[in-house]
Amino acid sequence: LSNFDEGVRYAAVEALSNQDGDDVREALCKALGNPDEESNRYRVRIAEVFLNKNWTLSNSENIESNPPVGFTVVDSRIVRA
Repeated sequence: LSNFDEGVRYAAVEALSNQDGDDVREALCKALGNPDEESNRYRVRIAEVFLNKNWTLSNSENIESNPPVGFTVVDSRIVRA
């Protein structure tokens, strides 16, 4: 999830999207909240995983202030805007 190549990061999200568990949710939440992440495609895919799994965001502060395009945060959950 922290590789310099956006395609590799995206592939990692795809692989993790088929897994459950707090460690996966935490890793994806951290990646989504990364203020240095520039790829909206990557951020949108992570948001879709959270939406599809109905996961809550453990730390939504950075995500609330800068959600992926087309999404917003409501009650610590990512939703389509």
